[in-house]
Amino acid sequence: ESVEASRWIMKSNWGPDQNTSPALATGILLALRARDLTGKGQPVHVTMLNANAWTNADEYYDYANRPPMAMPDDDIHGLHALYRLYRCREGWVFLGCLFRDEWETFCCTVQREDLLADRRFSTQEARQANDEALITEITGIFAGRTAAEWEALLTQADIGCVRADEATEGEFYADHPHARANALSVEVEHPYVGKYRRYGGLVEFSLTPGIYRTAAQIAQHTKPLLRELGYDDQQIEDFGKRGIVQWAEPSAGGGP
Repeated sequence: ESVEASRWIMKSNWGPDQNTSPALATGILLALRARDLTGKGQPVHVTMLNANAWTNADEYYDYANRPPMAMPDDDIHGLHALYRLYRCREGWVFLGCLFRDEWETFCCTVQREDLLADRRFSTQEARQANDEALITEITGIFAGRTAAEWEALLTQADIGCVRADEATEGEFYADHPHARANALSVEVEHPYVGKYRRYGGLVEFSLTPGIYRTAAQIAQHTKPLLRELGYDDQQIEDFGKRGIVQWAEPSAGGGP
């Protein structure tokens, strides 16, 4: 059940909130460009429904002879023999070998030139038709060395092959030297929690530095926001007693 759930999560491309963000950004940029050209501003209306239809357009719309969307295998190892995870003698690698010249280089590098002469794998169409057989062949190849050894050998030959089991996504962003060197995670200090690392910016602008704040406590800003809206302390306390709102106390990081 967990595998099937993961397949559907991946199919929706991580979720509606994340999908809506690029749609919204695209709409704003188009509106700004239109303003530059016409001198007139205009409202921008984006719905999560249409944003996700756009993100998942290949599956959202149907038409005659539409090719099926490529989906991972049952174990979510990958899409086909040359774009998937493989278990090595120690560890796992992900192989990305999509083009003819890469396939030829791969076979020569792993000293399996016989695969190039094998009619089952001589063309892209033949490899697709014999995908399971090719998976079996490559599985046997990768079983002969460790993930680190395969990564070193194949990346040197310009083949996309990287170790894929060093850490979880969260561990990579928080602790990996590459992630820290590229500010994929940054250290922040929360007045109640203390120092911790959080995600940095996935996009950086040379003239507009990112702002990376700490996470908010639950109901941290309830009182300040209600005061800004014109409610006094007595009204706010009454709302709390009636269960209409809640707030975090200052000792737990809440606003005064």
